[in-house]
Amino acid sequence: MRCAESPEGLQAASSRMQGRADECRAGCLVVNIASDKHWKHPDTGERLDFEGLIVFLNEEADRLSRELAGRAKLMAKGLDLRPRLPVEKKGC
Repeated sequence: MRCAESPEGLQAASSRMQGRADECRAGCLVVNIASDKHWKHPDTGERLDFEGLIVFLNEEADRLSRELAGRAKLMAKGLDLRPRLPVEKKGC
């Protein structure tokens, strides 16, 4: 089954990254996935897969870092925990 996260969810993640920037000089949002999902880009409505989500979040992080004149380094990392082999699927 596939799931679509709302644009508001992506905006909330962006807001969390920005809120943390006021308190420290570096931040990393770690997102993990254990099943197939997709998200909608908040501006374009384009369907994003997991890799696309991480690209979008890193673009937002770069934009926020630039707005902060480089005073903070922000990034997003994705951990893909989905089974890759049939054997892994049987073990779950």
